[in-house]
Amino acid sequence: MSLFRSILPAMLCLPVLTGCDQTATGGTEQALAEAGVDMMTGEEVLEDLQPGAIGPLRFQYDQRQLTLIEMPIMFPIGPQQQAWGAKLVPAERAVHIGQQGCVYGNPPRRRTCNARDEGGLVLSYLERPIEDYRQDFIKAGLGAELMPARLDGSRGFAYNRIRLGKRSLYRFIPVGERTLMLAEQELVNNNGQARTAIAATIRSLARTLPAPGR
Repeated sequence: MSLFRSILPAMLCLPVLTGCDQTATGGTEQALAEAGVDMMTGEEVLEDLQPGAIGPLRFQYDQRQLTLIEMPIMFPIGPQQQAWGAKLVPAERAVHIGQQGCVYGNPPRRRTCNARDEGGLVLSYLERPIEDYRQDFIKAGLGAELMPARLDGSRGFAYNRIRLGKRSLYRFIPVGERTLMLAEQELVNNNGQARTAIAATIRSLARTLPAPGR
């Protein structure tokens, strides 16, 4: 696992995240997230952001607020399925990874600080078409829990999961014959700046997606 920090400044602005180690956001945005609706509205100022990539997809992030960590990504269902990906964790939390004393879970327990249990934004460029992953959920008896989702003009599905007392909103978006998985995981602390930075990252990623059908 490699940890990337940088020294460039950045500006940001935009949507929300939900479920693993971050606090839930306000009524309207939370309701939209739970409905699987794209929450990205309005235009955000993106300048001096650090570039990042997941497969051929590009995004930008504010490294004053977020730290990019490359790591194996666990699927929300299935027998310990993993994929390689990246996670953006609030910088104030990332500096403690590997140390003792972080509190996770409900009831809360002290554990070694680790990226998986932190809140943030998970990104993974999955190998199979989106319908394969939809069928995985259906076979697991979770088909009724799937919601429509979109990222700009691309439409897929979403799934809410609770882990360690925190909510995660997973979105699966088709990218040709492969699939983009985004997971907005609830932050441990109610860090509004980190939430805004994550929203801006999602916006920047959405702008680089190929047009649907390509």
